[in-house]
Amino acid sequence: MEYQVFLKARLIKPNVEKRVHDYAIYTNTEFICAFYDNILTGVVRLIYPDNPKLINELPTLKQFSISVHYKTYIESLPPKRLAEIGTMAILPAYRKGKTAQLLRRKIITYPISKGYRYGLSLIDQEYFNYIRNLGYQISQIGESRHYMGSLTVPTLVNAYDLPKTFWYWMRKRKK
Repeated sequence: MEYQVFLKARLIKPNVEKRVHDYAIYTNTEFICAFYDNILTGVVRLIYPDNPKLINELPTLKQFSISVHYKTYIESLPPKRLAEIGTMAILPAYRKGKTAQLLRRKIITYPISKGYRYGLSLIDQEYFNYIRNLGYQISQIGESRHYMGSLTVPTLVNAYDLPKTFWYWMRKRKK
């Protein structure tokens, strides 16, 4: 399912295995999917690196040059508190609507509900600027570079740094 969306969104090239190879070594993963009229319109994969030896194999750390400060900090985090928010792939026709908004909200709320506090992610530079303008405190942890079709920023999110409006929404949702 993820392969089909990544392929249609032109984030990967076709391959015989029909897999997104960046995620192949992880077994503790989950997919969050968005559907519209029974059409898969978007997908994001969450990786939970429960094996500390695999932390440096996470796509954000493996594919990008991360500052020494952040690399040391990330390696010191308890594994059960860190998740990798995999590349979000949304079909072009659905990128400006509710699909992106709902996936963005879900990739933050779902790991938090499971006890995760930190999220590594690779974010398109344009999208990174957009969500920063919405008030999300997301740290750029290394140099941007061209990756999967666009200029991409390696980031770290601390759930406690999310805007007050996000936490207000979370409290209201639980009632």
